[in-house]
Amino acid sequence: MRRKEYTLQLSKFLSLVLRHKPSVLELEPDNQGFVPFEELLSALQKQPRWREVTESDILEVIDNSDKRRFELVEGKVRALYGHSLAVEVEYPEVEPPADLYHGTAWGSIPQILEEGLKPEGRRYVHLSVNVEDAVEVGKRRDPNPAILRVKTEEARNSGIRFFSAGGGSASGRKASDGIFLTEEIPPEFLEILS
Repeated sequence: MRRKEYTLQLSKFLSLVLRHKPSVLELEPDNQGFVPFEELLSALQKQPRWREVTESDILEVIDNSDKRRFELVEGKVRALYGHSLAVEVEYPEVEPPADLYHGTAWGSIPQILEEGLKPEGRRYVHLSVNVEDAVEVGKRRDPNPAILRVKTEEARNSGIRFFSAGGGSASGRKASDGIFLTEEIPPEFLEILS
């Protein structure tokens, strides 16, 4: 259990650094959000909490994160989505499944029903392929979150674009198709499930 907790904490810290605050480790991502893997490893090892981290530990996080949060390409690593930094991660436009879901706090529902789903400090709105994943995401803000269903076919027919947050991993496998991104969803394409 200790190993699992260590890996989880490392994943959370890498998300913080690669999505929001590279300055915590004095890293400078390129315009696509990449930092050299060796620089990341070295910077981590200078931190008291991560002094013992190894290359294998980081690769385990990259390969085994439940939502494929990171990718390693040609010796450089980045977060695949969720950035508040100005990065130019290019995602392929895709035809989404018929329904996607978004979990959020109940207190946000009145504004969402008036204005739609917006990125709120990120570059994209994140959507889940199933209700269970949306619940888990929503629990970050509310222990009993509201779940919205996105009518993707109607939205797409009106010109809303959807992107896959998939990418590569250290082993070269394609990332999970469990996360879809969009710039915003107007309220007419949303339905409250619970």
